[in-house]
Amino acid sequence: MKTLLSAITLSSCFAFSANAGYINGSVLKSMSIAPVSESAHLQYVGYVIGVIDSDQQRTICVDVPGNALTPVLEAVKNYLAANPNKLNDSGNSLVIKALMPLYACKHTD
Repeated sequence: MKTLLSAITLSSCFAFSANAGYINGSVLKSMSIAPVSESAHLQYVGYVIGVIDSDQQRTICVDVPGNALTPVLEAVKNYLAANPNKLNDSGNSLVIKALMPLYACKHTD
């Protein structure tokens, strides 16, 4: 799965050269709702996967196969739709907040 995720993330970065710091909730939402171009959808997928990978399983633990990302992407999209007052927040923090209810890590020390 990591190979697939890395390939999608890299292709998105090369195609759009988007920096995670420049993506806020409004931009992320615009990339996730129809009608979007294929490139915008790939950027959305790559961004969400990039946030998940950069978290390094400290906060969210998403362990789904690469071909089963639809629930993950839908959770983020639904969170953005339900929280319009947060769309000025950074995209990466919104992805984490959206996925916490479903994919919070359960660390045992």
